[in-house]
Amino acid sequence: MEIDITNKLEKISRFWNNYVLEYSFFDSYLLDNARKSNYLNEVLAYFQDTLSLVFNNDEIFNEKHPLANYIVILQSIYIQQDLIDEISELFKIDNKENNESKNKNREIRNDLIHVIRRNKDKKLTSSNIFSYESNTNSLSYTKYKYTDNEYFIDFEFHNKIDIINRHREFLNIYLDKILHEFHEILSGFQTHIQELTTKVNDHKLTDLEVIDIVDINLKNIFLLKDAYSKKWLTKACENQTKHQRYQNLLNEFRQDTKTYLKSLLASISNFTSPSIMNLNIENKFIDTNFEIEIINSSCELPIFNTHNIHPFYYYELGKITNYNQSFDKFKFELNILKLKIEQSITLSIKDIIWDEIHSLEKSFNKNKFEYYVSLHYLEHLLQQ
Repeated sequence: MEIDITNKLEKISRFWNNYVLEYSFFDSYLLDNARKSNYLNEVLAYFQDTLSLVFNNDEIFNEKHPLANYIVILQSIYIQQDLIDEISELFKIDNKENNESKNKNREIRNDLIHVIRRNKDKKLTSSNIFSYESNTNSLSYTKYKYTDNEYFIDFEFHNKIDIINRHREFLNIYLDKILHEFHEILSGFQTHIQELTTKVNDHKLTDLEVIDIVDINLKNIFLLKDAYSKKWLTKACENQTKHQRYQNLLNEFRQDTKTYLKSLLASISNFTSPSIMNLNIENKFIDTNFEIEIINSSCELPIFNTHNIHPFYYYELGKITNYNQSFDKFKFELNILKLKIEQSITLSIKDIIWDEIHSLEKSFNKNKFEYYVSLHYLEHLLQQ
């Protein structure tokens, strides 16, 4: 299998899955509804299914029927050419220029598939007769071209290695062009995320404004915790002066948003680095002066773990996060947690902690919003 080509297809897949599918920012770069259909993953699956038919064809080549094998190879090439066009069209990339590597293989494929050709007036224009000299290394056939009064004969001979090399050249040229375009698109996305980071870091920004920014641009953040829905966060804003537990939830949400943005910028920086892109182009589209901390070395977005709680409380807190469990099981785990708190928490915050435990007991199986707000505040207190 061609490692360079499979690596480039993998980068296209990662770009699609990690960024395009996740953020509405990319809609303007796509054909209508392309994100909702997840169409690109289908295209890449077709690519995966046909690559070995072109580049690992020796394993399937039948010496008794070489013509059939060449039809398989050239039809697979034809399909992959069309798939490149599909990817380009999906992202509105202009790949319509004439390419000899593409055209030559396409012409040979058409000769094999359309053995007899007629024009729109049904007049015979060409016919092909295949040669018995075709073998595992070369394809031979005779091509007759007809005019009104005469015909011409062309003896076609094509080395298999030339066919494959032309296709390899074609794929590398156009996959590089597609990745180059992705590079520029991610530059715009990086600028967009930097602007959002600046806004969210502004202490003058209200909690409602942070929620709106996430709702418009970064809906994934709502999935980080059970209490992070727009409805619940808005409700917390309405109650934030009534008790510190509501402001605590909003503080956590703002901090997790900052962390998410920081990690997202690191992910973009990693993805667009020359070592990752592996393209023969300068990395001039991405602003590298923006200070970010590299969270991890992969391009996958990391899983967030914001619960920096003493391990002494991990088990019971984990058990009571299940709002739908039986009351008896909830009380059993909560009583163990109470015992640990009684033995270890200083008097200065113990009363506040008991208040949150009572709030948990009061809201369990009655008010899911209040339950999770109290649970988050209890986790916060246990970090002290």
